[in-house]
Order: sequence, then C-alpha cells, then structure tokens
Amino acid sequence: MYAINYETSEDVEDCAVDYDQRLRKVLNENNGFDILLLGVGPDGHTCSLFPNHKLYLNAHQINDVVVSISDSPKLPPKRVTLSLNCIQNSTSILFLCGSGSNPVTLRSILLEKNFDLPPTRIKSNVKDGIIKWFLDKEAAAALW
Repeated sequence: MYAINYETSEDVEDCAVDYDQRLRKVLNENNGFDILLLGVGPDGHTCSLFPNHKLYLNAHQINDVVVSISDSPKLPPKRVTLSLNCIQNSTSILFLCGSGSNPVTLRSILLEKNFDLPPTRIKSNVKDGIIKWFLDKEAAAALW
C-alpha cells in the first residue's frame, strides 16, 4: 500500500517528496499509472485540483509526479496529491461518480465542457490511453 505518510513530518512539502519517492516504484514508463481511479467533488475538483486555484491554473507547468497544496479551498487545507502531468500520463483514467456527486457539475463537465472545471481538461497522453466515466442514476440525473 502506498498511503501518504503524514506522521513523519508536519511539513506538507516533505510529505509530498516522501510520497513521490515511494510512488515512483509503481509508475509506468510514462510516470503515470496503468489504471487511475478518480472522483469528482461537488465543486468540480478532482485529485485536489480545484477550480480557479493556482495549483490547477498552473498545472501544465508542473512536471512533478506528486505535488503539495497548503491552501486548499476545502478542508483539510494541507494536501498531497498527484500532479495533472502524472494523471495524464496514466493509461486508463476512470472517473467513478456516485450519489454524492453533483449532477449539475457533472453536466457542466461532460456536456457543456466547462474548462474551468479540472476534469474537463484531463486527457490521456499515452498512446491508446482511455478515459471512462462511470455514473450511477443519481449522479447522471442532469445529463438528460
């Protein structure tokens, strides 16, 4: 298991460096994952990439695998997460959205292509890479 080790340091950047070093052992040749499961928050964030936050707005300039965030707009404020680069270097990116998802936000992502919302910009940089969405009835309610 590759959990973020937050017990060894209170510094979020130290935790990100430690996690990065441990994760690199399981990444594919593209520095991504073979299969990556993601969700979507009610505000349209994914993987601690929040709409209008500098980590998301500057995401294409970050080549690291793991990044830290110390001013998350949603609790907890300090987080360790994957970079957009790592996400997009994954072969199969699967979004799992259930009843806790916001149907209006999902409509904005999937049908309206609102590029202010991070999942809309996620693509696979891998040859033959895929992105699939799995929604239950409640999550898909605003799609038709």
